[in-house]
Amino acid sequence: MLMSTRTKEIIQIIILEHGYITMKKIADKMKISERTVYRNMNEISDVLAEYDLTLETVSKKGVKIVGSGKNREELKLYLEAEVYTQVVEPKERRNRILFELIHSENYIKAEALAIDLKTSLPTIRNDLKKISELCESYQIELVQKKGEGIYLKGHQKERDCLLVNILRETIEIERLLSWMDGNTESFHPFLLDIEEKYGYADMIKRCHKSLQNLNMDFEEAGYYMEDGSYLEFVILTALMIRRNQMGKSKKEINQLDENISKEEKQLTKRAIQYLKREFMIDFKDYDHKELCHMIHILSMPTLSKELTAQTYELRGKVRKFIEHVEEEMGIYLSQDQKLMDGLVAHMDKALKRIRSGMSISNPIIREIEKDYKELFQIIKRSARLVFSEDYFPEDEIGYLVLYFAVSLDNITKKTFRILVVCSSGMGSSKMLASRLEREIPEIYVRKIVSLIGLGKEDLSDYDLILSTIPLYLDQEMYLKVSPLLNPQELALVKEKIRRHKHKTLRRIEERGKDAERWEKMNGMLALARLNQFTQQAMKIIENFTILSFSKDASEEDVVDKIGEICKNCGFELVREQNEINQGKSMESYFVIPATKVSYFEYFSKDVKEVMLMVCYFKGEEVYDWNSEEMIKSMVVMVYPEEVNDLEREIINNITDLIIEDSNMIDLIEKGDKDGICQSLSFQFMEYIKHIM
Repeated sequence: MLMSTRTKEIIQIIILEHGYITMKKIADKMKISERTVYRNMNEISDVLAEYDLTLETVSKKGVKIVGSGKNREELKLYLEAEVYTQVVEPKERRNRILFELIHSENYIKAEALAIDLKTSLPTIRNDLKKISELCESYQIELVQKKGEGIYLKGHQKERDCLLVNILRETIEIERLLSWMDGNTESFHPFLLDIEEKYGYADMIKRCHKSLQNLNMDFEEAGYYMEDGSYLEFVILTALMIRRNQMGKSKKEINQLDENISKEEKQLTKRAIQYLKREFMIDFKDYDHKELCHMIHILSMPTLSKELTAQTYELRGKVRKFIEHVEEEMGIYLSQDQKLMDGLVAHMDKALKRIRSGMSISNPIIREIEKDYKELFQIIKRSARLVFSEDYFPEDEIGYLVLYFAVSLDNITKKTFRILVVCSSGMGSSKMLASRLEREIPEIYVRKIVSLIGLGKEDLSDYDLILSTIPLYLDQEMYLKVSPLLNPQELALVKEKIRRHKHKTLRRIEERGKDAERWEKMNGMLALARLNQFTQQAMKIIENFTILSFSKDASEEDVVDKIGEICKNCGFELVREQNEINQGKSMESYFVIPATKVSYFEYFSKDVKEVMLMVCYFKGEEVYDWNSEEMIKSMVVMVYPEEVNDLEREIINNITDLIIEDSNMIDLIEKGDKDGICQSLSFQFMEYIKHIM
């Protein structure tokens, strides 16, 4: 049976519990996120099924393993066996292979790796191709010798840099730091091997102990190291001392970067003082230079520290970078001074890392790519355009994305508007409002109303409605919560806010897809298509009509009138198959939430072009024949059954404007033909500006 290392650890934690254990408790024990624990649940269930055990989940209590005591004991014995790692994920497997090769002084046979990792020989050979490509970036050669096996050829210093990158990529920062602090529960196969097989764990822990005081020196000098960079510094320093003891020092003395500051040189001296006190050894000139280089690469000046003259040119490039990003996004960010200062400080170090051949691991790169999909691609293109002489790996791009994500968050701060609905008195409503504003600073409760008062509110003025009682609204529009707002409800509210903040990013992504279609065309074809788009858009606006009805008009009156318009355009409205309140057309008919407007779509192979009209009930509210809600107008969209890209873009623009724009809804409710035509014109012009 195969399972990942993490799955094995989670099962071990759960099986030792006598009762239920929460995901949070598991995550805390392993020093990982709850999301990471959840990702392993399917694999855990598969493993348990092999022993006729199941994973029982109970809300608010957690999970526990259910089954016979005999089967539980068999599973525990299997997990406690000396097979520490059973690798199933490709990246985990390749890191395991690299870890073994880095520590080996001799050739290792591929067949032996296949047996140890419980995989096939072709899989190992395929892994070796990818490993070889990675090694090249570290100036290491993967040597494959027939009859002998495989071996890493390169200086020990480069091998150590590769090792640090693997540790950073494989082990969470919290777990690695906990292990350095002497916590024996911070189990990981690599750490176990460093402890028992390779014997330099004590050196790393002693370096950590001696260099902890350096943090205060950094603060006094106006510098700081992020947690991940600090861990790299400690491990690289320990490995440098180990190389010296093994007689494998890289003694070439290179000139220090001229941009190294006097503060960085002073910090190097302090680090050497701490290390000398701990290890009682002398440091050579090349050791001084190596430590100084590491501090220069891995530390940053605090944002309040005045930027030096050497960063003036970089600031200009960063400004161009921001301008390029905002041009693609359509959002103005240049006035965000924190974004500028943060990027300058980060880029300064990132470029030094890239140019010195050091790589950085981003442990949340996959989450960043998923949550900021289009923004990630925009920043990747912009970085490689502005900094064309330097190659930014995706892990570095991920960190740049976070700077822009923070800036976008600042743009949306205090814009999440809450309406609280409560029937049990103003005291409980105030309690709920107070809890919300205390727990989530970026929101503000705009109003508190009773259930009766809800009907008088313009719900488009709010981003979310919270109610202590069930409402007749669509579930997407509101959340039912208790006045005390329990943790689960608070989590739901925060998730709603997260989605709200990323509306801008979703719009960027949709616009990016539209623009991509245009970019794939050549210039002449793009102009021709643009001309077609403009002509079709103009035709829809010119043919747009308002059909007026009295409040006593029946459904049949409305459908007959629409049918008459359709007949004049050369096709029949087939009511038997597409009646508004029957059959398939119900899928294309609805009342737009929180408005007095309904929306009806009709499509058929007989329709030749897109048509738009509004049925207006002369300012009177009438009962909608399907939902029995009160409406003032009905939008009718008619289009061919099969539409081309241009027609689809036009339809999407119209529906987006009608459903999302409160001003457009107001014009439709009033039956304002000129206003509707004007809004449509502006919508089409904005779309053309974006794709150009």
